[in-house]
Amino acid sequence: MGPGMAIDAAKAATAGKALRAWGDAIGVAVARHADDLKFAKPPSLEAGLDRLRPVSRDSVHSAGWELRHAFAWRNDNRCIQRSAFGAMSIVERESGSIDTAVTELAARDAMRSAIAVQYSPNFGNARFHSATVSRTHDGEFLVVDHLFSDAEDGVMTLAEWMKRTGATPARTTILSPLDMPPWSLDAGGGGPPVAARQHPAEEWSKLGDHLASSWRESLDFHLPTMQKVPRRS
Repeated sequence: MGPGMAIDAAKAATAGKALRAWGDAIGVAVARHADDLKFAKPPSLEAGLDRLRPVSRDSVHSAGWELRHAFAWRNDNRCIQRSAFGAMSIVERESGSIDTAVTELAARDAMRSAIAVQYSPNFGNARFHSATVSRTHDGEFLVVDHLFSDAEDGVMTLAEWMKRTGATPARTTILSPLDMPPWSLDAGGGGPPVAARQHPAEEWSKLGDHLASSWRESLDFHLPTMQKVPRRS
């Protein structure tokens, strides 16, 4: 059965097991770089996009199709998990291994894929929304987000994603998939500077478990595995 349709216990269990194993594998690689984990100031949208290293267009579209089937896609407050794992899948595809992918991302100077985080969503009560973003060799910025894309592989341009989600350049940043976005881009009240912390190694297993839970919820509560977010435009 395809995404958006009912699933059985075997499908939910298989998908969940794969996601937990994926999180564990990323966590092992991240543990090797524990000393490199730092807080980072979220860059402007333009500065963040400049850090993206070009990748194959085919890698983005292939990842988008695979992620369609790997995740349950609903507005369930797990966009960070989906976008981080999605970006990791593209970096791993392009670099050749999870360990090489984490090594590259820990350096922070160039990323083969990242997460776009926007803090002005025009849907629901979300504080922010995120999706996997990449730059192709011809300079186009592509996003993978099955919640908003009309394409079967979930790929759309960054400009279209921003329009459909209500994002504005001033309220959008680009972060490494190793980062946990801050709750806001505003320090507020003269507080400490806003910073994104990196996910510690053990947290990746939890992120994988969160994504596995989306499949289990589909089974337990008869929820669709593909549920696009209504948009205004």
